[in-house]
Amino acid sequence: MRIVDENINFDFMDHRPTSIPDDHEWQIHGLKAMFDGERKKKAAQRVAFNHGLLAGVAQHFFDGSGSDFDKFLKKAVIEGAYLGKQVAKDLGKTERKYPSEFNTGFQYAKGFIQRHIK
Repeated sequence: MRIVDENINFDFMDHRPTSIPDDHEWQIHGLKAMFDGERKKKAAQRVAFNHGLLAGVAQHFFDGSGSDFDKFLKKAVIEGAYLGKQVAKDLGKTERKYPSEFNTGFQYAKGFIQRHIK
């Protein structure tokens, strides 16, 4: 997961799926932006994408039974991602609300793995 943390921003600049909000669309700039519902929606979509990416990368390394995948994913995120405990706590929340973005992130993981892990 550290590889994802270290490379996602640069990789995203060159390979961003068009359906996923760009950084400037969801990042908060100023007090007024904190109350912008559209920015909050786009931030949640980006989080769902990121969770899909993490799940896709984790699945690449997972060799256990299907029922153990969620435990494996949470452990990998906690140990390898920046603010891993918080990210792991939030896994599953935005995916239900934005399944398309989650699936996009999951598919994006295949190319990410080819570019940065293999």
